[in-house]
Amino acid sequence: MPTSPEVYLDPRGVHAQRLRENRTSITTVFFDLDDTLRYNDPDATMFFHDTAEKFGIHSTLERRRKAERWTHAYWASSSELMLDLQMFGDWNKNGAFWKNHARRHLKILGASDAEAQRLAPAITEMILAEYDPVDIVHDDVVPMLQALNECGYKLAVVSNRSQALAPTLEGLGLEHYFDLTLAAGEVDYWKPDPRLLLHAASRAAARTEEIVYVGDNYYADVVCAREAGMTPILFDARGIFPDANCEVISRMRELQDLFVE
Repeated sequence: MPTSPEVYLDPRGVHAQRLRENRTSITTVFFDLDDTLRYNDPDATMFFHDTAEKFGIHSTLERRRKAERWTHAYWASSSELMLDLQMFGDWNKNGAFWKNHARRHLKILGASDAEAQRLAPAITEMILAEYDPVDIVHDDVVPMLQALNECGYKLAVVSNRSQALAPTLEGLGLEHYFDLTLAAGEVDYWKPDPRLLLHAASRAAARTEEIVYVGDNYYADVVCAREAGMTPILFDARGIFPDANCEVISRMRELQDLFVE
C-alpha cells in the first residue's frame, strides 16, 4: 500500500497496445462496483468539496484533485483508516468517525489545523442532513457488458463492500450479466489484499494471468490486481490519476475497443 497519494506517478507507455496484443489470453473480466459500474449522484467527494466552499474553504482544482487522490488512498486500507477505525469504531452511521474524516479531508483541501478542527463538525452535520444521492449506471455500461458476454468473456463483480452484492446488482438491473459476485465482507479480505481477488479467481475457475480487473481506485484496485497476478485497468472518468502506470479508460465503452473486435 503506497504511503502517499503521489507514489503511483509513472508514465503509462504502451499499456493499451500490450493489452490488444495479449487480448487472446484474456478469458475473464472482473469489475469493481462502486464508482466503476455504478456511482453516486451527486458524487460524495465533490459534494464535500462544495460544502466546504460554503464554509469558506476555497480550494483550487489541483487541491481538489489531490484531495480526491487522498480519499482513494485513505479507503484502500491505509494506516490512517486503520487508526481511525481503532479510535472511533466502524464508520457506518458513526458521527465521530465522519467528523474526524472531515477534519483530515479539510486539511488536504488547504484548511489550517484550527480551521479543520473548527469546521469539521458543522460540515459533517450538514452533509449528513443534506446528502441524499441516487444510484446511477453510466449509459455505456450495459452495452459494454452485453458485448463482452456475447464474445464469451466470463464476467464478475468483486467489491470491498461488506454485504453480498446481489441485491444491489438486481436493483441496478445488472445481475444477469455476471457469472460471479463477491463482497470482501463475505470472505474478510479487503482490497488491496490480493487474497480477495485470488479467492474470486478460484471461484471463477480462471487463472490469474487470464483475468483483467477494472476499478476506479488506483491504491485498492490496481495495486491489488497486480499483486494477484492480474492485469489492471483503471477507470478514471475525471482524470484523478493522470500518470497512472497502467492502462486507463475514462468511459466503459473503451473496454469494447480493447476486447471486442
